[in-house]
Amino acid sequence: FSVSFCPVLPEGDDIIRFLGSLGVDWPTGPEGSANDQREEAVWEALRWSPHREPEERRSDGAEENGERPGGGAGPVRINLREAVQQKSLQGYDPNLGVCTVQKDSVYQLVQLEAAVSECKVPIATVLHVTTSQDEFRQQQVDVLWRVGGAQVTQKHIVCGPVKTPGSQLSASQYIQLRRAQMKEASEMKYGEHVEGTFVFLAGLSFPRGFASAWVGSTAGMLGKQQLFRERVHCGLLSTTDDTAKRFRRYKFYSPQFPGQMWDDIIGVMTSATVRFELLSTVHSSPVTLDVQKEGGVSTKGPRGGVFVMYNCARLHTLFSSYEQAVEQGLYPEIPDVSQLDFSSLKEEGEWLLLFNYVIPFSELLDQLGQSPERGGGGARVSVRAEQICRFLVSLSKDFSSYYNRVHVLGEPMPHLYNQMFCRLQLLRALRELYHCALDTLHLPPVPQL
Repeated sequence: FSVSFCPVLPEGDDIIRFLGSLGVDWPTGPEGSANDQREEAVWEALRWSPHREPEERRSDGAEENGERPGGGAGPVRINLREAVQQKSLQGYDPNLGVCTVQKDSVYQLVQLEAAVSECKVPIATVLHVTTSQDEFRQQQVDVLWRVGGAQVTQKHIVCGPVKTPGSQLSASQYIQLRRAQMKEASEMKYGEHVEGTFVFLAGLSFPRGFASAWVGSTAGMLGKQQLFRERVHCGLLSTTDDTAKRFRRYKFYSPQFPGQMWDDIIGVMTSATVRFELLSTVHSSPVTLDVQKEGGVSTKGPRGGVFVMYNCARLHTLFSSYEQAVEQGLYPEIPDVSQLDFSSLKEEGEWLLLFNYVIPFSELLDQLGQSPERGGGGARVSVRAEQICRFLVSLSKDFSSYYNRVHVLGEPMPHLYNQMFCRLQLLRALRELYHCALDTLHLPPVPQL
């Protein structure tokens, strides 16, 4: 399918900067740009509509002909209630009555026509995204378009207000605040220079692509090609090993993706934070944002987007470590599923991840992917984005609990391989689930946090 956005907004508009920060490419154009030919066609269709009210004469005998833009006959007044009844439209406001067509309404209709014409599909559906305060006005535009001859399916998504107690922030100021908080949180974790350019620690060169180095639990094992329980994550070294303690003052970063710097990661994490804050609540309900500057954004706390992205990155780290170990000859490749004995998965958390998340995920996607036409005959339609957000947060909590408790990559001993491979198969499915779910929110996974 393809998606077209309207209306075209003025270049440099505040909302354009906000959407751009979220990776949304909204169409822009010169302020006040018009298409006189299309506008005239809309006026003509409405003027000759059977739902147009007869022109009234004023008491002085003169026509009530406040000129419409472009000159011509008097005001165009459309009986919307009559149109709703004749077309058997359900769920529209009963107060829709006779509407005098205004210039801004025609402008909206022209924008809608242009957007639909860009969709090269046989069947188009138009979603009017509006606030509860403006729903009545948008229903007027909807019915006017039908009166003018539009044949497309139209539905309305009504959004509640966004509240920022104690502060009056614009959309761009809000996202700038979240980006500054995300950058501050990253600097607290990794230091002031959060740019991944190399992996080199105290004369020990770690393989490129490693998101974490494994450290032995006895002195002298730092950097050896053996895998133990303790890990050094990208950032300050953290281990009880006396040898490693000498290197605490060093920091190291992983070039997981050439060309993409920390600034890009912070941008993705900011987008994740904002999307989860705005979409985790049912869209018709009010959203209250904490915009206190001292609030900060945690990179690990179980709060929304950052927590989800962090746990997705942990899976990337796990498989990067495994693949590196395979290249070094420490582990064999994961065998075919038919050769594994999954009865070795005895942890309750493993079956919880399988039955609560991996198996029901496809059904959740089916529910979210239902077309608006299947939402009933009413004007409104619901987009259950909050379900995918809550699903991901719940998944991340359970996965984090399991991952903190269970050591997936064990010592390279053949009798331990079956259980390790079964766990890797489960977590591989979980990784694909994360990527697919994040894609529905237009969020790319990041390989390290």
